[in-house]
Amino acid sequence: EGYTIVDGERFDWTAGDLLLLPIKPGGVAHQHFNRHSSRPARWLAFIPMAFQECLSSEVVQLETSPDWLSLENAKENAQPGTRQDYSASSQHAGFPRAIVEEAKEAGGTTLLEALFKLRDEYRRQSKTGLKVVCGPDLPWERNRQGIMKWYLHPGKRDTAIRSLVVYVQEIPPGGKSGRQRCPGGLVHYILDGRGAVDVDGTRYQWEQGDCIALPLKNFGVEYQFFNLDGQNPARYLTVTPNFFEVLGVDLGASFEQLEDAWP
Repeated sequence: EGYTIVDGERFDWTAGDLLLLPIKPGGVAHQHFNRHSSRPARWLAFIPMAFQECLSSEVVQLETSPDWLSLENAKENAQPGTRQDYSASSQHAGFPRAIVEEAKEAGGTTLLEALFKLRDEYRRQSKTGLKVVCGPDLPWERNRQGIMKWYLHPGKRDTAIRSLVVYVQEIPPGGKSGRQRCPGGLVHYILDGRGAVDVDGTRYQWEQGDCIALPLKNFGVEYQFFNLDGQNPARYLTVTPNFFEVLGVDLGASFEQLEDAWP
């Protein structure tokens, strides 16, 4: 549990929530705070490197973490010959037909005016859209791929950003996900459980805390997850850049449902 200050505004979060930093001119100043002094807080940061150059992105350290000084002191006081690793790194979007038609109806008869309208809509969304997506409030859906909870989706218009697709999937004990062919580029972080994933016919074992990355391939990647625990469910978090609206869901390769989930 904790909170984050984003451009001077506070947003509270707890385990399972997703914090969104809007894309805006000049960037976003943000700082995270742990509400508890007796235990640490942990989060995953998702940074699509494909967007970095197009956004002229840069990261400026505005304030140093209080842990950094103790880390530096320990580094300086390390005994010669001992092996200690100290590292710090920081890295820190098609026109919808409705927008074009609305611009024309409003008297803006050019596509340039539609571009300005799209700009204004994105600015509004960045400012008023959800900055924290509360995980416990999200509904679960059962679909051909399995049981999923969507944090970010191309069809969700209530969030501050739409540059990513983010969902959590759960596989019942002894069950399996659907089998898909996709362009690749998906990252899966295992939240709970143990199991295996078949990727183009090769099986890989996984457990809690592991990360599975599907490669990008010209004709797509076939994959399917299996829960090898007959008593407990498995859950993983999946993230991929949202290129679907400008490049199509096939993304130059293929997106197909090859087998439905079970049970």
